[in-house]
Amino acid sequence: MKPLKLAYLFVFALLCITSCSSEDDSDTPTEITLTGKWTGVTSTYNGINFGEPEKNSIVFSADQTVKFTNFNYGNYTETTTLEAYFELNDDILIFDWQSEFKDLESLVLKINSLTEDTLEIQYNTTVDGIIVETYKR
Repeated sequence: MKPLKLAYLFVFALLCITSCSSEDDSDTPTEITLTGKWTGVTSTYNGINFGEPEKNSIVFSADQTVKFTNFNYGNYTETTTLEAYFELNDDILIFDWQSEFKDLESLVLKINSLTEDTLEIQYNTTVDGIIVETYKR
């Protein structure tokens, strides 16, 4: 079993090395650029400041999991941590919740902007609102 895992790892590494090009100008975000910890900078609900974003964070992991930590978010006055699996399709992020939240519907977010150090996401609420959040690495 170990030789098979090593073979897969070697093929994956080879694909990563040979598929990179200095002429790749694609702006399409990938989970590789999302991987890491992002800290909240701004959060708006229908254009109005919302919550204390500097206390919020999102951590994307290479195993396709994401962990949200929110403090004093909206009407909540305590820290809340949610975990999910994520899928990235072009500029759309889909979160499928884990643990006690697994019965919730998937959350669909749009990536408005993604650079090496800034992530801006947008999603609709169930009460006709739009939340836009900006995060920095």
